[in-house]
Amino acid sequence: MTTTRNSDAVGLRLVIAYKFVKAGAELVLATLLPFVARSALRDLAALLGRHVAGAWSLRTSELLTHADTPRAVALTALALALDGVLTLAEGWALHCRFAWAPWVVVISTGSLLPFEGFELARAPHPLRLLVFVVNLAIVWYLAAGRRARHSARPMPLAALQDLLDRSARTATPAVADSIAHPTRRMTAAELVEFWKSARIMAMTTVGANGQPHSAPVHSTLVGTTLSLVIYDNTVRRRDLRTNPRVSFTTWKDGAVAILYGRAREVPGSLRDARHGGGGAPRRVVAIEVELTRAYAMRAPEPAGDAGRERLSLAPPVV
Repeated sequence: MTTTRNSDAVGLRLVIAYKFVKAGAELVLATLLPFVARSALRDLAALLGRHVAGAWSLRTSELLTHADTPRAVALTALALALDGVLTLAEGWALHCRFAWAPWVVVISTGSLLPFEGFELARAPHPLRLLVFVVNLAIVWYLAAGRRARHSARPMPLAALQDLLDRSARTATPAVADSIAHPTRRMTAAELVEFWKSARIMAMTTVGANGQPHSAPVHSTLVGTTLSLVIYDNTVRRRDLRTNPRVSFTTWKDGAVAILYGRAREVPGSLRDARHGGGGAPRRVVAIEVELTRAYAMRAPEPAGDAGRERLSLAPPVV
């Protein structure tokens, strides 16, 4: 599961990088095009025709070939700019991990593939074929990935149990002999109930200068995702902008849970909250944390193995 999740993340980052590079190139070209000498327009058109498979850019190369007037050049620059802005918006939406972003890219890119295929058949070229294949791969990857995540998504408890098991297998000796000890380790269902019963948790972030910061929070655990809100002017929010790694700890009556993960601010979640103690208005933002490690230890039995009850609750060395 971890390997699949990591490969998905790498693939998505490659798609985002491709979108940003393509958008940047188109916007730079649209900006410089009015200043290019007319004698160079035909060479530029040939370059676009050989290297780009996009339907907009193919039409751009044809316009450039006949760009004998400033109006034609302006229309060509406008076409490039519009395509660049659209591509940039796609890359930004994917980068923000909006749930609808993959489908927008699938529709916008996939709708042009038939036209690009026709142009490729009409004027074959290896580089044009390469870009066509890249666009086709992006559509397939995003569409297939979305379907797979919806149809084969593990149940929340199963995903959390898998995380607990993997964390225990890779625990350091100190953790394995205490909080991750098999005789005291919580199941996923026990952890969820324990987390619900805990009124408050300690959230720890690390700032750009390496300074740790801990503060109390309320959070909800569903599967391997933690959801919470924090005030918009907190040190934690500033820390997360430079370092998304976080940890959470809570304990009660000898039971303890320590969760690690990577946090992200939910786009568009900033909203008003109740006023502070001094009467000043406040706002909060939503945070989602994808857990990467999880350790949870049950409270000691009221009676039983004395040695088992003395298992250390000291902070594990990780």
